[in-house]
Parts: sequence; C-alpha cells; structure tokens
Amino acid sequence: MRRKVVYDPQQDYYVLLGVSPDASLEEIRQAYRQCVRELHPDLNPDRAEWATRQLQRVNAAYDVLREPALRQRYDRARSGYAAATPRHPRPAAARPAAAPDRPWWQQAAEQSARARIYSDQSAIGFTPVWLMIAGWLRRGRLRALESLWLTLVGLWRGPYAQALVALSCALALNVAFLVHALLSPANLASLGLSGDPTPTLTPVPTATPARLYRACLNPDARITAPSAGEVVGDTFSVVGTVALDDLWAYSVEIGYAGPGQPRAAPSVWRPLRTPPPQQTIPEPPLRDAPLTDAPVDLSGQPAGFYVLRLRVILRDGQQLPVCDVVVQH
Repeated sequence: MRRKVVYDPQQDYYVLLGVSPDASLEEIRQAYRQCVRELHPDLNPDRAEWATRQLQRVNAAYDVLREPALRQRYDRARSGYAAATPRHPRPAAARPAAAPDRPWWQQAAEQSARARIYSDQSAIGFTPVWLMIAGWLRRGRLRALESLWLTLVGLWRGPYAQALVALSCALALNVAFLVHALLSPANLASLGLSGDPTPTLTPVPTATPARLYRACLNPDARITAPSAGEVVGDTFSVVGTVALDDLWAYSVEIGYAGPGQPRAAPSVWRPLRTPPPQQTIPEPPLRDAPLTDAPVDLSGQPAGFYVLRLRVILRDGQQLPVCDVVVQH
C-alpha cells in the first residue's frame, strides 16, 4: 500500500530538523541525531510530555526525509509553501530551553548536558553512565541531587570545561603550597611536631638534678677510661664506647663536685664535647676510642672530685640515662 504523504506548513519537516530543503541525506541524518540528543525525555524531566511530543514529530519528519521516494513526494506537496517557509534554523519551540528562573550556570549546564546525551553519534540508543546515574537518583526520590548531578556534568562537558580545568589546577597548586608551608620543619617545630627525621637536640643545661648516675649499665654507651675513683693529673683523655644502632649524637661534660666524696651531681657543668652544629646526619659509632677532641685540661683547677658525664641522644630525639664517672684530681 502506498504511504500517504501530507505537508503541514505548521510542522515543516525541514524546519523541525533544522536543515535546508536541499540538504544531503547525511546532513539530514546528523540533524536527526542532534534532535534526538536534545529532546531525550530523560534530559527534560520537568517537561517530559513536551519532549516526547517533539521527539515524535522529529521521528515523523526523519521517516519521510530519509526515504528518497517519500522525500520527493513531500517536496512536491511542499512546493506551494516553500517560498513562505524559513530555511534556517528550526523554531526555538523545537529546542528545549532551560527554565529562565534558574541561575545561568544551571541553564548552561543543562543545555550542554542535553546536547551531549550520547558521546557516540553512531550509537543512538546507548545510554551513557552519567545519564544512568541521573535516572537512578530520580527513581530513588533524590531529585535535588539529580539536578545537582546534571549541573556538574553539564558544566564539565560544556564550553566552560577549560575554565573549570584551569581553576581546578590553580586551586590544587594553592592547596599544595599551603600544605607545604604548614608542614615545613620550622612550622612543625613551632607546633611541637616534627616532619624532619633530624631530632631536636636539647642544649646542655647549666644545672642538673642532684642525682649521680654512677651505674653505666649499657655497654654500648659508657665511659671506660678513666675508671671510677681513679686519680687523674692535670691533663687526661676520656675514652669510651658509643655504638648504638639508633645513635644520633653524644656529648661529654665535666663538673666540679667539691673536695669531699660527692653525694650529689655538680650544679655547674662544663662541656668537653658537643654535637656538630646544624647536624643533619647521625654521628659515627665509636668503640674504646677518645670521646673528646682534645684531652681534658684541669690545670689551675681546684683539687677534689670531678664528675665526667656522657649524654647519648637517639635518632627519635630521646636521651638515654646519662653515664657518670667520678674521678679525683
């Protein structure tokens, strides 16, 4: 049965598809796909019935214009109205427009989302993942999130995508700069934290607790010469072992304890050896080696008892119990 073709000047097929009457078949096919992308009901949830009607009209127009014989008969029926029919583009009523009461970014995002419903123009009927997510939000009674989701997708895929990428990169650089500034060693030190493996060395105090630590129980952190109670001359060497796996630094001090056998630690200590200034790496271990750079010189010092003290600091910043050796001068 021969199909009847009727021309309605109010629903001109060329105007509906937005093409000229002399458009090629490929141009008509591309225009049809564009219309389907814009008029998909899932992208027009607030006026789904209107989108469905528009899509039906577009389908009717494409069914006729894609067939050469039907198109020829349609053109003959249309010839009497061709002069009064606009050639470009199709009326604004055929295109879905965003609600005018919405913010401009939502309008731009929704238009972009509608215009790109399918990423592959040759696969009409394939539903993108982001559109499936929008449908899931709508079915789950989360329409507010659906609107937000479509806005984000539309902005990211729309003409503002490059601006968003530039702003995102600028924001990431600012956040990285702030994090770096906050985590710098100086700021961490001011906060009582440590982002540097270098431990904070406590300066040698001028006054110490009144307790003597005569028992040097750790064989890897002790003074071996002179021995406890030994009588020393004006000059002598301090020999010992500092060979811990987690050693960071050590120091040696001497303090005058008075003419009588000391029962308390000296109140004033003189440093004999201190860690290197601005130390950045652990000190090398020592075994039965001199612990000071030069011999101890007590020339002109009062006679009596002196206390040699060894302090050892570990890599985590903690200090081992000191080792005290009392000698007599």
